[in-house]
Amino acid sequence: MKVLGSTEALATYKANPYSGWPNRDELDDRLAHFTLPAVKPKFKLEAHDRVFTIGSCFARNIENALVETGRTIAGRDLWLNSGLVDRNNPSSILNNFAVSSIENELDWAFGEARFNVEEHCYQYANGKWQDLHIPQAIKASRLDLLEQRRDLIHKTYRLLESSSFIIITLGLVEAWFDKKAQKYLNLTPPKEAIRQHPKRFELHVQSVDFIRQTLFRIVSKLKAICPEGHKILITVSPIPLTASFTDRDVIVANAYSKAALRVAAEELYQEHTHIDYFPSFESITHTDRSVAYLNDQVHVNTDLIGANVRHMMSLYSEAVNLETFEQLRQALHALPPQERLVQLGKFLVKNPDHTGAILTCVEVATTNRKLMRLAEKYIAKLPAKLNLREAISLSNSYLRLNTPERVIELLSSITFGKNKSAIYAIGRAFNQTGQFSKAVDVLERSPHSGAGPRALIAMELAKALRHLGRNKEAREQMEIAKELRPADKKVKAAEQELFGFFAKTSRFYEKAVMRPKAKS
Repeated sequence: MKVLGSTEALATYKANPYSGWPNRDELDDRLAHFTLPAVKPKFKLEAHDRVFTIGSCFARNIENALVETGRTIAGRDLWLNSGLVDRNNPSSILNNFAVSSIENELDWAFGEARFNVEEHCYQYANGKWQDLHIPQAIKASRLDLLEQRRDLIHKTYRLLESSSFIIITLGLVEAWFDKKAQKYLNLTPPKEAIRQHPKRFELHVQSVDFIRQTLFRIVSKLKAICPEGHKILITVSPIPLTASFTDRDVIVANAYSKAALRVAAEELYQEHTHIDYFPSFESITHTDRSVAYLNDQVHVNTDLIGANVRHMMSLYSEAVNLETFEQLRQALHALPPQERLVQLGKFLVKNPDHTGAILTCVEVATTNRKLMRLAEKYIAKLPAKLNLREAISLSNSYLRLNTPERVIELLSSITFGKNKSAIYAIGRAFNQTGQFSKAVDVLERSPHSGAGPRALIAMELAKALRHLGRNKEAREQMEIAKELRPADKKVKAAEQELFGFFAKTSRFYEKAVMRPKAKS
């Protein structure tokens, strides 16, 4: 138990800027969009550190994201080139969902126990063998293939002897126990095995004390195995129980599962200086579920996994200092929308009146359907007066919000001359509000230079002319748009819309104007 004296507790409370929950309207709302709890790392991931990941399928997610950042993961190449597993997810065979399964693999790899095929595997009636200590996705196979996989698993774990940065992800507490082998399994026993041997297997819902004791043994074993000075980063997987074998609602069963793992992880963190805890569980589960999880409500959005790992890397390795908005803007391109807003929010804490950053927040929010509801929060922070460039940016966001009347109001108060971006925005807004004559008046003012903007303007002009019954002119503008941007999806969609209009209004016109005969 951690104990703080009264003076120390009060001083810690005052010194901790994250001791309370943020208000929703705060720019530094770390719960907004994509939750990022504050972390004070105990150590760093050095360039020379060799990374080894252990644990549930979320450990593989972390592993894959680390590989994308350029990190080498111990053992990954062994499976990639083995021919024994799917190359798209080669190390998924190493998934260990319960802490007892992690301990099993360490014991077998380093000789504290012997892996026995007769005890630890099951032979089906068709002669194929199932290793009961690898994920169910790895199907039963010939005995020789099972033994090759098992040997390679042991070889992979022995790489811990040269690994100095260990990431352990804790998965669940509902584990099946094999009474014959006196071992916890890493999967649900095959139905055939349960039918044939109903008294061999039983489900254990592991207690906090059991998990804590097992984890402390694992840490002790890693101390004997890994290089001196090794570091351990523990996480709890945000991936919930897919289903519960108890009589509880899976929501309730999962809450206990994660709480038990989180408590045990906290005790390790408190008692060991070389063990740190990274809150990936808190990050994902405090993010809007419609953003954080896929439709199955189990698996995590890969963008958020990547954002979590990048956040972890920025904390545990040397972070790039993005002091200027231009540096930040360049860095944002590689990030998913939720993380862009997080990074922009951090910048705005130090620069609350930076119009460019606020407009970028509006842009990010309005280009992602799930984040669109956040746009108005940022729009409210904009200054009353914007320059032309800023007004155009906001106008494009207004169009994405489907509020064209706001575009008209904004740009009508600014002199934009022959600026093609402004002409396109207000012309499109006039079209969307049914003011086609005004759309034609403003769009026809556009200069004829610049293929990209000119094509979009021609497309909008074609739409306005079409509604005014000026079909031949509409077709001419559509041809200009096609010629300037032949592969543009917007232009193709508009052309299809125009073809449909002309086909309905006049078959004669379609033959005479839209598809004229070749000259002899």
